[in-house]
Amino acid sequence: MFDNDRDINAEKIENISKQIKSGAQYENPIIELKREFWDLSNDDGKNEFAKDLTVMANSQYGAGNIIVGIDGKTGDLHHTTLPFDAATLANMINRKVLEPFTVEFNEIQVDKKNIIVVHIPRSYNKPHMLRLYKNREMFIPIRKGTRTQAADKYDLDSMYTERERIVIPPYRLEPFNGGNQLIINPTVSGSIVTWECLINVLNTGSRINLVTGSSLRVYSGDTEIAKLDLIYYFIPEITSVWKEISNNNFIKISQNDAIRVNFGFHIADQEQYTLHNAPLNSYSAQITLIDVAGNESYTDIINLKDGRLRK
Repeated sequence: MFDNDRDINAEKIENISKQIKSGAQYENPIIELKREFWDLSNDDGKNEFAKDLTVMANSQYGAGNIIVGIDGKTGDLHHTTLPFDAATLANMINRKVLEPFTVEFNEIQVDKKNIIVVHIPRSYNKPHMLRLYKNREMFIPIRKGTRTQAADKYDLDSMYTERERIVIPPYRLEPFNGGNQLIINPTVSGSIVTWECLINVLNTGSRINLVTGSSLRVYSGDTEIAKLDLIYYFIPEITSVWKEISNNNFIKISQNDAIRVNFGFHIADQEQYTLHNAPLNSYSAQITLIDVAGNESYTDIINLKDGRLRK
């Protein structure tokens, strides 16, 4: 029986440290030890970061953890801090991975040292693919023994078989665009400036779900330059007017159903307004949804198309 996927606390980290210091070799397929955080100052480090987490997401054992701040050879603990906030780190992964997955970053104090636990919950959407890794496109990394390698046909068959057998989660939304471009229609109404776009939302969970929030992250190349928050929406043939998203006006989706929704993302400040007047076709973006259980889901990174050019 493997360790509980979420039961990583100070006591467990201390026990792992003592076990290694006593001379024992620590091996656990759902827990990986790392002395220090990945170097995210360059693209190679970001690719390694994405690869290591994707390996865990593709694991046959379900959920997994990477404990950062413990030396797997000596057992010594090292004070570790997050180089960016959790949302920025998660979006760094999403830009690198096709079929993004959920990741959580937890900080635990052990012997007056800060230790980071990277938790990857069980994925319902394997296989996860790195868009580009060491000149290899659509690389699907898995761990075999102590080595990381590309998944073969047997591994992929196992992932798809597991995917079919997994019990449907109670809450899961999947946003998708259905094309290789996201058409943006910039609008101005009084003092409110928005970007409007049409997106499909699937409820693949077993219960009725709600879209309680959404954001549009805009990229120039690999750099995030803006984050716009959803302020209102319109559902064709269902709502008669645009509705402000709020506690009383969340977007309801029945189980095993899909809707097509117009989202209105707010241009909130002068810096974003400058972006509003830029040539949108040179940018790409990713939409994040938040559901009633607090789960986040993402579209792929999509090239933008200026809807004004069609008029």
